[in-house]
Amino acid sequence: MSTTHVSWPSIELFHNVVRTLAHLHELGRPFPSVEYRAKVKLHGSNCAVQITERGVFAQSRTSLLAPGADYKGFAAWVQAHEAYFSGLRPGAILFGEWCGPGVEKGMAISQAPTKIFAIFAALIAGRVIYEPAELRVLVPEAGAP
Repeated sequence: MSTTHVSWPSIELFHNVVRTLAHLHELGRPFPSVEYRAKVKLHGSNCAVQITERGVFAQSRTSLLAPGADYKGFAAWVQAHEAYFSGLRPGAILFGEWCGPGVEKGMAISQAPTKIFAIFAALIAGRVIYEPAELRVLVPEAGAP
């Protein structure tokens, strides 16, 4: 492999945002206007697909993957869908939840009929894209294999 792992940063929990705003208010600062858009947590595993000029690469939260060094079947799945990902914008890193049967035990999403890669954000040239409409343009529906 000739690329480097790019980590998805931790997302601050909403209660921490509320606590910070309350602290600022106690210090005499007025409450700012805060826009919050909730997203559903699927309780899978954080994974990503890097699309580069050198190819398509799978990664877990902590490392690059390959079919011989896989993580719960994600690298094999990315390799099986490489033609689709190769047609997307080079330089994009697609972050999502890898979930479904055999990924995380005891979660409702594990009852899905197949494994799913649910993209929640993309990183392109240092810009994080998380709005669903923008993600749909960047990553159009693949359809059935």
